[in-house]
Amino acid sequence: MPLTSLYLFRQEALLAAISEKDANIALLELSSSKKKKTQEEVAALKREKDSLVQQLKQQVKEKTQSLASAGL
Repeated sequence: MPLTSLYLFRQEALLAAISEKDANIALLELSSSKKKKTQEEVAALKREKDSLVQQLKQQVKEKTQSLASAGL
C-alpha cells in the first residue's frame, strides 16, 4: 500500500473517530441530564476528541513538511 494511501486511510480514521466523539457528546448533552456521571462522560469524550484533533493536526503538519521537502 503506497504511503499516500496509508496517510489518507489514517486521516479518514481520525476524522471518523472525531465525528463519533462529537455525536456521542451531542447525545449526552441533549439528554439534559445534570448527573455528575454524565458530565464526567462528556468531559472525558471532549478530552478524547481533543487528543484525536491534535493527532490529526500533527499528521497534516508532518505530511505538509514531507511534501515541502520533496519539492511538491
